[in-house]
Amino acid sequence: MKMKFAALLLVGLMVWGAMAFADFANAGSEQTPEVTDPEGDASTLTTQGTQYFDVLAAWFDSDGKNLITSLKIADLTGVGSQANLMAGGDGAVYYVRFTIKDKSWFTSMSVTATGTTKYDYGYVDATLGNSVVGSIEGTYTNAAPGIITMKAPLGNFGLKKTGALTDTQGETDIYRGVPEEIITGGLVNVADDTEMGKDYTLGSSPETANPAVEFSFDGTVEAQIGKTASFDVIATNTQNISASITVSANISENWVISPISTQITVDAKGNQTITYTVTAPASAKVGDTATITITGGKSPLVVTVKAVSEPSNGGTGKTPGFEMLGLLGAIGVAAVLLRRKK
Repeated sequence: MKMKFAALLLVGLMVWGAMAFADFANAGSEQTPEVTDPEGDASTLTTQGTQYFDVLAAWFDSDGKNLITSLKIADLTGVGSQANLMAGGDGAVYYVRFTIKDKSWFTSMSVTATGTTKYDYGYVDATLGNSVVGSIEGTYTNAAPGIITMKAPLGNFGLKKTGALTDTQGETDIYRGVPEEIITGGLVNVADDTEMGKDYTLGSSPETANPAVEFSFDGTVEAQIGKTASFDVIATNTQNISASITVSANISENWVISPISTQITVDAKGNQTITYTVTAPASAKVGDTATITITGGKSPLVVTVKAVSEPSNGGTGKTPGFEMLGLLGAIGVAAVLLRRKK
């Protein structure tokens, strides 16, 4: 009887362990964008490269300090290295446009014919057109479809923690005749522009956080210099009805966190796993740390990630927490019971 009990305990613990580490799907903000646009409607000014200008969607978010704008393009594969091939132009600019209190603003990613990528923000002048104010943070995914994500301090647009964005729109332009200064002059051809989208109201400030959802993380995060590691955060709903929230993640400068924003629905008294990836900059030194702040629940969750030369766990970046130690310990107990029976 003891042997059967020990065997059942061992099998049960192994099944529980597999369930405990299963991934859960979660929807990104690209699933509910403010702006949408049909695929395949980019200008056919030339016979090649139109997929690099085909806008699919645009959306907005805030981490409480920055306005985050995202633009989804049909194909961004190799865009930084083959801009000269894109529709035969000398460069390209990808815009997210919006209006705040009757003033039109934009965030943009520009790519020159030599492959130089730059991120800017500015406003639309009635006489001069697009006027760049300054540089901002930005990244893009080298994929099809690809997503451009740009982040600028709220104060750049005269915003604090609240505010409304109207006349939301996405646009892509082909530039000719100005290989290195493609925003300030030259011949411009609009490759794709969208219809006006939905308004966006800043909604990630502490006042709108859901007090029923609590975040937890068990373990430590290690990222190999210049590479990406992953870790899981658990969102637990403490109330008797389901909770839908926007979860935002912010990280120290030069490090990259993804997703920056994601929308989840947690069942009543349930939990959901959010999987994050974090990339340590190539310029980081062993032992450097970055702070990740995750908001949208009862209180912010702060996670520290450390730059290492080699991850201690074989590549995932997460050091096993108490749940794994507990599982291994229980399996050891079961093994002892089996040995005693013999």
